Amino acid sequence: MSRLQISQVFIQFFSYKSRSASKVFVSTPSLTQSEHYGTLFGIIEINTPNKENPKIISLITDFLEHFYYSSAQSTDVLARFEETLQKTNEYFEQLLETQATLLMGTLTKSTFKQKVNFAVGVIIDKDLHLCANSGITSLLLYRTNQEFKSVSIVEQDEDNSPKLFTSVVSGECAPGNYLFFSNANVNKHITTERIVKTVTSLPVNKAADYLKNSLLGFDGFNFSAIIISNPKPETLSTSHNSMSTISSLNKKEADTEKLLSSSLLPNINTSLEHFSGIIKSKFQKSSTRPQTESHPTTKTSSTVTQEFEKLKTKTKQYSPTINWSAFSQSKFVLSIALMLKKLQRSVINAINNLPSFTKLLTALFIIVMIGFGYSLYRSNPQAIPAFIEQFGKNEELAALETALTDVEAKVIVGDLATAQTLLTDIEAKLPTVKVSHNSDQQKLEQLNLTFNNLVAKIRKITLINDPILVTTITNATKEDQFVIGQYKDELILINKDSGKEAYSFNTVSKNISSLTKSWSAEILNATTINNALYALSANNTIHALSGNTFTSYPVPSSAQITDITYYNDRLYSLTPSVNQLSRHATVGGAYQSGITWIQESGVSISDAVGLSIDTRVWVALKNGVVKKLFKGYTQAFALEQIQPPLTTIDDFTKNENSTNLYILDKEQKRVIVFNEDGALITQYYSSQISRIDSMYVNELAKTVYVTSGNEVYALFMTHLNN
Repeated sequence: MSRLQISQVFIQFFSYKSRSASKVFVSTPSLTQSEHYGTLFGIIEINTPNKENPKIISLITDFLEHFYYSSAQSTDVLARFEETLQKTNEYFEQLLETQATLLMGTLTKSTFKQKVNFAVGVIIDKDLHLCANSGITSLLLYRTNQEFKSVSIVEQDEDNSPKLFTSVVSGECAPGNYLFFSNANVNKHITTERIVKTVTSLPVNKAADYLKNSLLGFDGFNFSAIIISNPKPETLSTSHNSMSTISSLNKKEADTEKLLSSSLLPNINTSLEHFSGIIKSKFQKSSTRPQTESHPTTKTSSTVTQEFEKLKTKTKQYSPTINWSAFSQSKFVLSIALMLKKLQRSVINAINNLPSFTKLLTALFIIVMIGFGYSLYRSNPQAIPAFIEQFGKNEELAALETALTDVEAKVIVGDLATAQTLLTDIEAKLPTVKVSHNSDQQKLEQLNLTFNNLVAKIRKITLINDPILVTTITNATKEDQFVIGQYKDELILINKDSGKEAYSFNTVSKNISSLTKSWSAEILNATTINNALYALSANNTIHALSGNTFTSYPVPSSAQITDITYYNDRLYSLTPSVNQLSRHATVGGAYQSGITWIQESGVSISDAVGLSIDTRVWVALKNGVVKKLFKGYTQAFALEQIQPPLTTIDDFTKNENSTNLYILDKEQKRVIVFNEDGALITQYYSSQISRIDSMYVNELAKTVYVTSGNEVYALFMTHLNN
């Protein structure tokens, strides 16, 4: 049976950025279990941000290993593996029934299979049995005549069974080939070509170390991979049978010597003797000459003269005009050549006169030194991959990398103006770079990432690479638009279209339920004041939530109200069409007509979209301007000019006890935070969110919730940690 070599890569970041949890497991059975039932291994990943996911995965993997190696199962490996998967399905269904709290948010019994990626297999000798879905990369790396190539073991899923583990594929991993399994994050950051070269050119443990070191810099991503090598079995030499008592005794002594010394030495000794014999015969042939002269010194002198005369005679046949007196020094050159020949014969004679044991030691020393140098080279895990990295680099990429380094230096010293100018030049050059190799493409992607990060630093943008998907409203579609607010522990989601549904999502239990509604006009926004929620509809009606039911209260007004807020138990309404802000009293539970609040003439709020009140009144205008008023009069205030420029405000809020202003810019898909002086604090942006329809800020939870169609995302507000 081939000796499997298995190594794994596992990087798990536990932070608010993480949207998934994964686990790599490789069983360590006893020698007997391994011989009969092979090695069980796998990767399981759950793609939701639920903190209970690691616990779910551990329960599944523990059951898989325990049941597979249980002595009560079938002795046939495939039957044992299939029975293990079947029992794990049953165990998991029972687990979800008894521990429903493990399921949170979008992870339910009906969606579990779609949220889980897995590859679970068993390999014994060269036989592989695998149960996997396409969420895990499953590759066989096999050698062709010239190179290693890869082929996917698992194709696109077609099984619609509610069971987690279903069909099993079986095949062979021939000796000399490799198996590679990884979650999708690995392939997002390392190409398949690079994986193949790394795995097949390094020992599996060093290949795993190299891949892990390459992935450690990507904070927030979870990485899982397994490398399995099925090496070719060693060729064992056979000895001839002894034909006599003496020869049998000699053989036993030779075998004992082999057992006590390195197994490589007997083969080296044989090879050296053969190699020495070849060299000796070659040198002897080249040094064999007739020895007729009795006086070597006279011979050398006369030979130089004779050879020189021959050269003159032969050359004159082709060039009779040459003046040979100018070439008298040629005798010296010819003398040197003859001396070298003599030195060659002396070295050969010295080698021939050496004892055989000395020649063996000398050759062995040379071979050991060569082997030592080679081992140093192979022991460096970066040696081969470094070559892969450097292959195909071009001057454009090198120049851009240097330029980005200069920008980083400018940002560090606070010279943002120069940094911005340099980035503008780099931004124009990045799309024009031509790449011809995978390594160049990877380098270009890394430079683009560095560029985006520098832009974010200069513009005070907080990039949310992995926003947390809080929930998906399955009864709605991506085309629907929701406004969002909060009532106690419930996030309230109201479809803006008249007659559509409203929902309550419990942030503790993760349950979502429908709410009783009582409106027939479009919902404009939802406002949370003192842990109570009020929704404003387009027919100037406020719908207050109590329990799971909305109660409606009309607001007398001669114009369309676009926003409302409460301050000191009084209602304030914003009516841009009449350029006014009104304050309403309540009598007998009903709102009265509003009293004009703005006293200063000439104040224009005709395109106002948002209203907030602390001791001052803050009014956000559609064109990107925020006005500050106090006791009916405006005060000096302006927002800092930012990049990209703020030209549109779609939603605005400032909590009474907060010093921060929050602005929603739908066009740029960002939530912008300013302080009370108008200075920019940060801009929250995520390329993973296709659009933002509404926002709700919960500073106590350091979270801003945003809606995107029928999905709700949570963005963790890092500026509140400072």
